[in-house]
This record gives sequence, structure tokens and C-alpha cells, in this order.
Amino acid sequence: DLHSFPTRRSSDLVVVISSLNFVIYLNLARGRIREAVLEYEMKIFIAMITLSGLFISGVLWFTQSGNTLFSSAVDAFAGTVSFSCTTGFTLERISSWPEICKPILLVLMIIGGCANSTSGGIKVIRFAVFAKLIRRGMYKRIHPNAVSPVMLRDKPVSALNVSSISCFVLLFFAVYLVSAIMLSLENLDMETTLSAPVALLTDTGVGFGKTADAAYTVFSQPGRLLCALLMLMGRLELYAILINYQIGRASCRERV
Repeated sequence: DLHSFPTRRSSDLVVVISSLNFVIYLNLARGRIREAVLEYEMKIFIAMITLSGLFISGVLWFTQSGNTLFSSAVDAFAGTVSFSCTTGFTLERISSWPEICKPILLVLMIIGGCANSTSGGIKVIRFAVFAKLIRRGMYKRIHPNAVSPVMLRDKPVSALNVSSISCFVLLFFAVYLVSAIMLSLENLDMETTLSAPVALLTDTGVGFGKTADAAYTVFSQPGRLLCALLMLMGRLELYAILINYQIGRASCRERV
């Protein structure tokens, strides 16, 4: 039975495993168990799923009558895994969840899984570096003469890598804002309009509102064309699409 408890929990486990950095499995194959277990990005990813799942479990248990703690935890972790790993598993009762749960799932969807994995989103390591960059900016405002590099795994991250990550994160949100404005022309509710671009860019598919079942037939044909483009951009990474676009423009100019 595909909907049985063992089958669903096994699928959740496989999804989490596939959302981890594949370098971890390479280290395990080479016998570097300590490096694999202490992987920085993996610890952040597992902590995100655990803390979010526990919080949503408590919210569902307290707010929805008839739910046991066990059933609330099952639903909460199913949703947390689905959105953080960007798998797109639909949840039958997500439309009835308290509103406080949805921003958490939206943030998990934006961050996504680990680098070098099958998941989408910005990726945990990029988000961690970007957060450290913001923290360094605040520190530099207080101590302008201090030398404070962005540290990762007790090593400084090069300025080139920090710049590249910052550009990617800003580009992600820029594409999201433009696409949300374009989809707002469909005149749908705000919940659908704001969650659909995130679901598409991260290749999760499942959003909120009228896209909670991953059905995008609510959009017009031009809107569905934009949705398809956003999914391609999310799957192929934004840089790949934009670099190919720039190369194409340069080739056209040379021919002219």
C-alpha cells in the first residue's frame, strides 16, 4: 500500500538521503566516517528539518481538535521533509493547517537541500554563507577597522566565492519578485500568487492556495508558459539559463 505508514516513512527517509551532499557518501565510501558525520551543511539541514518538524507538530497538536501527538508529528514531518527537500509530495490537509506553519514551509522551500544533491532551492550552504555575510556586515558597522572574513568550517571563504553566492541569492529573489508580479496579472489570491513562483523556482511544485495540489491549470496559457520557464530555470540553475542567454545575445551581435 503506497499510503501505508511504513511506505511513506521509508520514502521520507530516501528523500532526505537524496537531499544530502553526495560528497558525504563519497567520504563514507573512502572510509572517512568522521568527515561524513561531521559535515557542516548536513548538520544545518538536519537541524532545520528537526526543529521545524517539532514546532509544526506542536502547533498542529494544539490547534487541530482530534489530532493525537503522534498523528500531528507524522503530518508535520511529512510536510517538513516534502518542502525542505523540494520533492513535491502533496499533503491532503495542508490547506487546513494554521497560517503560522505556511511561512515556515515557504522558508524551507526557498532554502532547499544541500549542495551537490538532487534537491532544489538556494541550497543550505549558500544560505549559510549569505547569513554569515549579513552578520559580518553588522559587525563591521560596529567595528569598521576590524578584519572579519566569512568563516566556514574554520576556514575563510574567498571574496570571489562570497560574491558569487551573494549574486546568486539576490538573483533568485529578483527573479522571484518579477515572476510574482507577472503572475499577479492572473488576478488570483495572494497566497497562490506569492507561493507559486517559489514552488516553481525550487521545483517543489506544491505551493499554497490553489496550487496546494500542484495543479497549475488555474493559470491562463501565458501564465502556464511562465510557470514552465520558471521550473526550467530552477532545475537548470539560474546562472546556466542566464549565461546561455548572454552567449546567445553575443552571437547575434557578432553576426550583425
